[in-house]
Amino acid sequence: MNDRLHPLLVVLCLFDLGFVHSTHAVDAMLLLPMWALAFASPWLRRLQRFAAYRAIWNVGVLIVFSLLVRHATTTGLLHMLEDGLVLAVLCQVHLLNNVGERQRPDLTFFNSFLIAFVTSLFAPSFWWSLLFIGHTLAFVPALQVYVLTGSGHDISKKALRTMMRDSIPRTLIISAVTAVAFVFWPRDFERKGWLKETLALAQLSQGGLAESIDLG
Repeated sequence: MNDRLHPLLVVLCLFDLGFVHSTHAVDAMLLLPMWALAFASPWLRRLQRFAAYRAIWNVGVLIVFSLLVRHATTTGLLHMLEDGLVLAVLCQVHLLNNVGERQRPDLTFFNSFLIAFVTSLFAPSFWWSLLFIGHTLAFVPALQVYVLTGSGHDISKKALRTMMRDSIPRTLIISAVTAVAFVFWPRDFERKGWLKETLALAQLSQGGLAESIDLG
């Protein structure tokens, strides 16, 4: 991963963690190690050349994934949202700290978009909207830097500053169109949705309640 692109991907990862935190579906203590690993990414990625570092990361991800699968199979749908969001941001932090110089960070961009979309269904509209504005301001320039450096070519600081200035109008246009869409075609972020209704029904079933009770 190019050094010019990595700081922008760190910012995107931090916004992803913010999206997940805003849903209040995941315990803040579970996210705390991921915040630390994301902030430490500029130093941790220097260790990528060591096989032990890569092995520790891969084994750690497998262990956490196994624990999440076990948790999901033992609790049913009750904690499916929590486990899914934890796994999503774990993948982001893992990619951030392990994508090498010759690898493409396409999955990082896709996961970032996916996390923003999924959390919009569960997070309060005000805080999610503020995070989304910041996410857009980072996402568009990051894509432009990726296009310029995707072939492995480095760019100078002067060219980077010129590109960032050039990205500002495009970013503002995208943000304005998004804002207009939210004003004139507002989303109901407080609605339960089919997934939330399914989770609520599962909780009622576990409590021994049903939608109708036959007293006869």
